[in-house]
Amino acid sequence: MSHLEPPSSTEVESGLYRLVEANRAVVAELTLDVLLPQIVDAARQIVQAQYAALDVLAGDPTPQQLIHPNMDEPAVAALEELTRDPRLLTALPDTSQARRLSNLPADPSFTPSRLPEPLISSVLAISMRSNSSTYGNLYLANSTGAPAFTVADEYLLTAFAATAGIAVENARRYAEARRRHDWSEASADIGHQLLASASDLSVLELRRRAGRRSGHLGR
Repeated sequence: MSHLEPPSSTEVESGLYRLVEANRAVVAELTLDVLLPQIVDAARQIVQAQYAALDVLAGDPTPQQLIHPNMDEPAVAALEELTRDPRLLTALPDTSQARRLSNLPADPSFTPSRLPEPLISSVLAISMRSNSSTYGNLYLANSTGAPAFTVADEYLLTAFAATAGIAVENARRYAEARRRHDWSEASADIGHQLLASASDLSVLELRRRAGRRSGHLGR
């Protein structure tokens, strides 16, 4: 794993407040459907990107869902092409380190046919992980504060992705705990209903027996 040159303190401090606020927000959210778009928006704001998307993985390298709040269709199509390009997926290391690509229209790794419009000129990508699990890949496109993303952006996104990965893991565990709790309550309700039904049947059987005995005694 390569090491980055430390960015200047001014570069880091300018994004530090956004990072702290974003970390606070994502760790407080436990609803996964709310959390994932929130992570995308927060990442975009932290590194001041024009576009942002999260490629959610289905428990393996297979993409499951591309989350892209507040993006128009041409931008989504262009970014989706990049996220599906095997050369970019290969370039994105399977670690917690981000990957920067700049001047994509002139990059020989990306053919013009895969970039029908010059919507995306630079990309900052990182795997969102927790322990040994990779939940998805974050893609940020087009820095609005500079011609391309910087080392400071890479540091900030790396720090945020670590927190976001933990937040996703917590949300998934919370959802699983809720499912187990709901299943436990449902099972208990079913058990009570079965017991009540059995009790009702027992009472009916006793009444039938009593009725038969009364009939015999009355003869």
